[in-house]
Amino acid sequence: MHIAFVVVPSSGHVYPTLAVSAELIRRGHRVTYFLNEAYRDKVAATGADYRDTPNLFATEMEPPGGKFNPPLLAKTLLDMSERILPDLVAALAADPPDVVVYDSMCPWGRLAAHMISVPAVASMALINFPGAMLFRSGEALRIVGVLARGLPDVIGFMRTARRLQRTVGLKLPPLTDILNWPGDFNISYTSARFQPDATKLGSTYRFVGPTIMQRPHDPDFPWDKLDPDRPLIYVSLGTVFNDNTPFYHLCLEALRDGAYQVVLSFGKRTDPEALGLIPPHVIVRPHVPQLALLERADLFITHAGMNSINEGLYFNVPLLLVPQQLEQALVAQRVVELGAGRLVRDGRVSAESLRQTIDQMLQDATLTANVQRVGTSLRAAGGARAAVDAIETLVGIN
Repeated sequence: MHIAFVVVPSSGHVYPTLAVSAELIRRGHRVTYFLNEAYRDKVAATGADYRDTPNLFATEMEPPGGKFNPPLLAKTLLDMSERILPDLVAALAADPPDVVVYDSMCPWGRLAAHMISVPAVASMALINFPGAMLFRSGEALRIVGVLARGLPDVIGFMRTARRLQRTVGLKLPPLTDILNWPGDFNISYTSARFQPDATKLGSTYRFVGPTIMQRPHDPDFPWDKLDPDRPLIYVSLGTVFNDNTPFYHLCLEALRDGAYQVVLSFGKRTDPEALGLIPPHVIVRPHVPQLALLERADLFITHAGMNSINEGLYFNVPLLLVPQQLEQALVAQRVVELGAGRLVRDGRVSAESLRQTIDQMLQDATLTANVQRVGTSLRAAGGARAAVDAIETLVGIN
């Protein structure tokens, strides 16, 4: 069997697929990725073939306009689909796959699968947000405001969608759904316990949990500096919306006394000099081996990106949630509903209140039990093996 992966170049979307690719290859299947040069080596490490995608983001996908703007992002992805599709369809037709696994935020993958008449499997790095959840989260007015402010982009999206529908012959979903477009079958990297209203999504969804695949060892990380006698707190705001020096200062102030071992990952947009004097019990680096740290961590201060949430809960780590944009706020709300973390509002928390929250969380037995229940559901979901089982069943292999 030949499987084509068509994925947006973003670590939170690519990483969940890599273990699936490795498992497919282990079972004797052939895998081809259509991505950009930034991910060539990571794809090759699984044993998959790499094909460059002309007109795709040159490096890691950045938020259009520098911030999370759903109307602009949806329009950007559709405009890119128009540019990518001719070359992508030609490449797929020249080496036909039996199935296209496309990221659910990757409309050109869904459209290309339709154009070459093969099953389209959505790789869902995000959870589905039912309308009731939006109202429970208190974000409904914010969503309406975002759509209203982005009206020109909404109109541009609709125009491009009409052109693509005429060209491809496939009805596109509305703007609110294009960023998580379901396929003929859907692989979701969470558990049915975590996904709100999972039973209402139907039989085309398979919840496989995180597809944990250990990443290359980082020989430069100073493991010898970690003090095993102090609880470990890991701080990261992810790979995209991580330019938040004020919050890093807040964490450093809240944790300055040395009661805890701290690892802070500040990303590529923050000037390390701007962080100031770093206490000896704090390790600050632009990038860290996240999975290896989560295996040791006692608390994860996170932006509530879905990939980080999955990985933290998989390793039974309580989550202190500091969302940086709307989608992360919704994910954070779900974690809070399950009792697996606590939410603080960036810009509305002091160093003193942050420290109080941290101290309370590390002593909260109920929180610990809830985290373990969710973590158990994620580990039991099956991971990469369950994902490959589902793909093989779809094409009639088992």
